Amino acid sequence: MSSPEALSFQVLNPASQELRIQASLPIDKVDIHDMMGQQVLTAYASTDRIPIQALASGLYLVTVYAEGQKGTQKVVITQQ
Repeated sequence: MSSPEALSFQVLNPASQELRIQASLPIDKVDIHDMMGQQVLTAYASTDRIPIQALASGLYLVTVYAEGQKGTQKVVITQQ
């Protein structure tokens, strides 16, 4: 079984009210995990902005899926 190709994307970092994602392919899904590995948010939409007001301030892992590819980046979320 082969793993998906690595997807290149950019996230506005740090983020506060919404997560802004720029990817070269249309986004299928976005998963956000805390640093303990717990999934805290999933978004199924081809949008580049995901509301994150419900998440506490901290460091998260954001995984973006698009057309059979995926990529993961660390993101700092700062809520005021």
